[in-house]
Amino acid sequence: MSNGDFRGNCTRKMKKFKFRMQTILEIKAKKLEDEQLKLASLLEMLSSQQKILENMNAQSQKIFNELSVLLQSENIEVDKICNYKSFLHNVNLDIATQKELIQRTQINIEEQKIALGEAYKELKILENLKDKQEKAHYDHFEKMEVKEIDDITISRYKALH
Repeated sequence: MSNGDFRGNCTRKMKKFKFRMQTILEIKAKKLEDEQLKLASLLEMLSSQQKILENMNAQSQKIFNELSVLLQSENIEVDKICNYKSFLHNVNLDIATQKELIQRTQINIEEQKIALGEAYKELKILENLKDKQEKAHYDHFEKMEVKEIDDITISRYKALH
C-alpha cells in the first residue's frame, strides 16, 4: 500500500493554521505603509523646496547681473541701484530661510527613515513569528499523521501474526 492509501483511513483532518496575532500583524503592516507614505510625502516636499531654492538662486543671479550692468553704465542711477541692492538682499535672506527649511526637512526625512526602519522591524518580527508558528502547526499535524499511520500499520501487522 502506498502512503496515499493510508491517508484515506486517517481520522484526523488537518486544521488550517490561524495566527492568533493576525490583527496585530495587520496593524503593523498598516503602520509600515503609513510610515512609507509619510516618507514619500517628505521626499516630495524636499524636492519642491529644492526647486524653489533653485528658482531663488536663479532670481538672485539675475538681479546681481542686472545690478552689475547698472553699476558699469555711464549713467549711474543711485535710486535704481539702491532698489536692486535692497531687493537682492531680500532675495538672499529668502534663500537663507529656504536653506534652513530644506535642512529641517532633511532632518525630518532622516527621522522618518528611522521610524520606517522600526516599523519594518516590528512587522518582520511578527511575520517571522507567524512563519514559525505555522511551520510548527503543520509539523505537528504531519507527526500526528505519521504516528497514526504507524499505529494502523502496527495493528494490521499484529492482526496478521
